[in-house]
Amino acid sequence: MPSAVLVASAFGLAYVAHLLLNYKRMLSRIGHFPGFRMTSHPLSLLQTINDRALGEDPLMMGKFRPFQEAGYDVISWVNWFPKAQMSWILADPETIKQVTSDRTRFEKPVEVYESICLYGSNIVASEGDEWKRHRKITAPAFSENNNRLVWDETAHIVDDLLNDVWGNASEVTVKDAVDFTIPIAIFVISAAGFGQRAKWLENRVPPPGHQMTFKDAVHTLCAELITVMSTPKWALGLNKKLRTARSSVEEMRQYMMEMIDERRYIHDGHSGADLFSLLMGALDDGDAKATDRELTGNIFIFLLAGHETTAHTLAFALAYLALYPEAQDCLHREVETTTGGFQRELTYDDIDSLVYTNAVVYEVLRMQPPVAAIPKRCTEDTTLNVANQQRQRVTIPVPKGTIVMLDAMGLHYNPQHWADPHAFKPERFLGDWNREAFIPFSTGSRACIGRRFSETEAAVVLTHILTRYTVKIADDPKFAHETFEQRKERVLAYKPGMTTTPAAIPLTFVRRG
Repeated sequence: MPSAVLVASAFGLAYVAHLLLNYKRMLSRIGHFPGFRMTSHPLSLLQTINDRALGEDPLMMGKFRPFQEAGYDVISWVNWFPKAQMSWILADPETIKQVTSDRTRFEKPVEVYESICLYGSNIVASEGDEWKRHRKITAPAFSENNNRLVWDETAHIVDDLLNDVWGNASEVTVKDAVDFTIPIAIFVISAAGFGQRAKWLENRVPPPGHQMTFKDAVHTLCAELITVMSTPKWALGLNKKLRTARSSVEEMRQYMMEMIDERRYIHDGHSGADLFSLLMGALDDGDAKATDRELTGNIFIFLLAGHETTAHTLAFALAYLALYPEAQDCLHREVETTTGGFQRELTYDDIDSLVYTNAVVYEVLRMQPPVAAIPKRCTEDTTLNVANQQRQRVTIPVPKGTIVMLDAMGLHYNPQHWADPHAFKPERFLGDWNREAFIPFSTGSRACIGRRFSETEAAVVLTHILTRYTVKIADDPKFAHETFEQRKERVLAYKPGMTTTPAAIPLTFVRRG
């Protein structure tokens, strides 16, 4: 037995030595270019588990600091397990444009997105001709008619929150802003995405043939999505929580198939303005004719992408406005001017007049981009031209198969493109600004198809709430003596998740006189 242990130990040591030798060779191959020296690959499950366990992601938490320390707007990521690999992390708009403008050499690593094909293939988890097909199917749905519906439904949902849930109270305190921004986002995507209105206060009796109401199915699926996507199917029946998560998946599938059958029956020459109804047209659209699974796959992606990103952005936006009351006042004055002294309600026709409101949203997206980094994979041996801190260009090797990460967090805090990048300054978006240095919606041909949907929803939520209430950080005796910077750090803290996730944002809303 001891000899067997010794043999196993020898093999283990030899294997580790082999890994480390290849790791050193990889470092030599890139000339020891500065950057991260890690155990695992940035897209690996091991790295994801590590980020979640530690509550930090090096690409999120470091912002531009790793690039500053390296002296370049690009850094390397070299890992040794389970094999030596090299990746490049980019925070330079010119280099990012080189990548996104050449879809032949730099493709989306679709295997990373397999888990979101829960109901079928979709526009996010596809590449090449398949992506073009999904784009042709989905693009017509994001129309001005749908944007107008987004505005109207969001206004209705927020008014119900203020009137029915908050009861027009003179003061309302919430422990965490996402406790109401997530339901808002879910209700909006339910109404403007699925054509299913949900109320804050409603009968929760499921319709015949269902175990959950549509509202509960959507809410549960959104809350348990990471659990569903990371748990083997056989394990989803092991306890009550997992069984509920599994039920939400099946309930949503059943609801969507019922919607397809219902709207196929009534589709004759007309449809609603919600995304689901508009996508139904693709079922009969000649060359782009969609299958049921393509329809359900894409509408699920709109639910996934549309609820969490918007909800978290809104929570952060309210936190920034609470921390910076002068910005809150500017937004309120803009609404007052646009409506002629609050003589009427805002409508979708006013959206282009809400330039400061949009600037607030953009500044929040700059400082807290929903997705910290966007991966691309090189399909052939090539090079990239990158910048150092003196704005000199240098060339780096990019072998076939290399992952290149477009680092939104690093780019958005790059002082070469954003003056005083750690300061909250919505006005930076009122004049000329570098659009290529702003990628919260991704960039190039793969930019977010639902951008206008999200911007419209955010504008309605902020203007409607702040027309009737001022917002401030909720008082807490535990933090009575903290400085402004300490309060800012506490309230704006975030953690890794599917998107940039607020830790906790306690707010108090005070009714305006």
